Amino acid sequence: MLAPGSDGALAPNRNLLAARVLLDELVACGVRELCLSPGSRSAPIALAAHADDRIAVSVHTDERCAGFFALGLARAAGRPVALSCTSGSAGANYLPAVIEAAHSQIPLVVLTADRPAELLDSGAPQTMDQHRLFGSFVRFSQAISAPRADAGWLRWLRTRVGRAVEAATGPNAGPVHFDLHFDEPLTAAHIPGDVPPDLAQADPDGVLGRAEGPLAPWSHPIATAPRDALTHLGDLLAGAHRPVVVAGPGAARDAAEAQSILGLAMLIGAPLLADPLSGMRRPIAPIVTGYDAFLRDPEIAQRLSPDIVLHVGRTPTCKHVWLWLERHRAVRRVAIATGPEREDPGLAGTWFVRAEPGWVANALSARLRRSSADPEWAKRWNRAEEAVGQARAQAREDAASPFEANLFDALDQAMPPEAQLLVASSMPVRQLDAFWAGGPQRVVANRGVNGIDGLVSTALGTAAAAPHRPTWAVIGDLALLHDLGGLAAAPRLGIRSLVLVVINNGGGGIFSYLPLAQTEAAGPGGAFEPLFLTPHETDLRSAATLFGLEYARPSSPAELNEALQQTGSVRLVEYVVDRERSVARHRQFWGRASELVRPLVETT
Repeated sequence: MLAPGSDGALAPNRNLLAARVLLDELVACGVRELCLSPGSRSAPIALAAHADDRIAVSVHTDERCAGFFALGLARAAGRPVALSCTSGSAGANYLPAVIEAAHSQIPLVVLTADRPAELLDSGAPQTMDQHRLFGSFVRFSQAISAPRADAGWLRWLRTRVGRAVEAATGPNAGPVHFDLHFDEPLTAAHIPGDVPPDLAQADPDGVLGRAEGPLAPWSHPIATAPRDALTHLGDLLAGAHRPVVVAGPGAARDAAEAQSILGLAMLIGAPLLADPLSGMRRPIAPIVTGYDAFLRDPEIAQRLSPDIVLHVGRTPTCKHVWLWLERHRAVRRVAIATGPEREDPGLAGTWFVRAEPGWVANALSARLRRSSADPEWAKRWNRAEEAVGQARAQAREDAASPFEANLFDALDQAMPPEAQLLVASSMPVRQLDAFWAGGPQRVVANRGVNGIDGLVSTALGTAAAAPHRPTWAVIGDLALLHDLGGLAAAPRLGIRSLVLVVINNGGGGIFSYLPLAQTEAAGPGGAFEPLFLTPHETDLRSAATLFGLEYARPSSPAELNEALQQTGSVRLVEYVVDRERSVARHRQFWGRASELVRPLVETT
């Protein structure tokens, strides 16, 4: 609730008053952090935030880095985070983070300052059209005219803030945008008569806000499925002989929901394929994590033919899961999700049940009285999982040179249960999927649009959300170079407990696994290496030195284990991998897994 200053005045001028009211209502709606990029036109927001001890302000010189920092912070904290920048092209640098937030359903409140409307399209410096700057990637967009010291206008402003945060945090959560038109003065200069001393008397709630929360509170609907939908889905699952549950990214929000989904899978006799970002790779009961290694084998994929697939969460990270689903496109597929997205890249004609997965799982478990599942069906998958575990162990045995399997094994040993891990969307998340059986740690990735941009800043924002919770991040060398400036935030903001592991394979290693590696000639004169691998000679030690970070470059398992230990600071760990040898070892692992699994899934 807005409180007058020591002099009894609400604000020295109408711009500061509007900024104070806007931020006060954001706080009432649950916002606690503001990521600020310095600028003149946004000065009223900056000054108001600085004077409000309820808001933690972090200052970022690069708006693109600020956007991804806020994204990591909002996801890890589980609440909306505000961003503020000046006019001109500054706000455009938020776009990559806004797009990722839109596709990952992360709530951001973007405040871009703007010149007054009469200066638009007039040649005024640092001015551009910011109307719907972020297009369809925001859930709500509102232009705020030049502030008025009027109780009715301030009440309207508060209702717009509530409307925006409701949109940002609803079932289809995501970013929202305010285009704030500020005229002079942009300072805290006192303007006599600009803010009437009795402004709040006519409308205390509209001007000062409400102590108990937002001026116009709301409640989000509880997503429950209709009774007829539950009955039909229950009949389908009860009659299935070879059911499968696929848990994609974001399937379970917490351990209780994970247990509910797993409980349903066990009740209907279905193997549960748990994506590393699903929240389901927990030590709660048998799950399947080795599918990447054996579903790429056409013979195995054909033998493991389901008759119904229940899908929770987003599209799986593993390409071979959804290729396996496409292979069995005629099989009935049901997706349970709260948002409006249609996660069906194979165009399988999925039936979408718009409800909370945990609620549906509990409701179905209470209704189901029988299961027609083949008792050998889940056992085949479990035997395959055990075989992949053997192949993983064999893949780690060769410690003569660094290999990603050894890295993720070392991470598994280093991370305590309360840790959080961010993995890049290129090879690291796929290698985590392949080599990590799971644990209680929270695992996140920017898989909304699968970009490699902003990952350093996202990692720092993730760490900042929980200063006393140890955080690790695994990214590639090109991802580091793409967001190198993000490292500047670490010492300036006092980030603690972040180990940033950079897998340095000399460029875009993921392309070595794609058909381009075979179709485009490698070596001197070929197009593959210069156009896709983009090799570099960057000294990553110098980058760590430049930003005052600890640095390690382990060359043995013992050195790797030591480098991954938390030290209460930000450490950059460069893990150098020979790209060609790594590709060969991945293929060897896949081949060994197929050999072990194939006889275990034979049908009679």
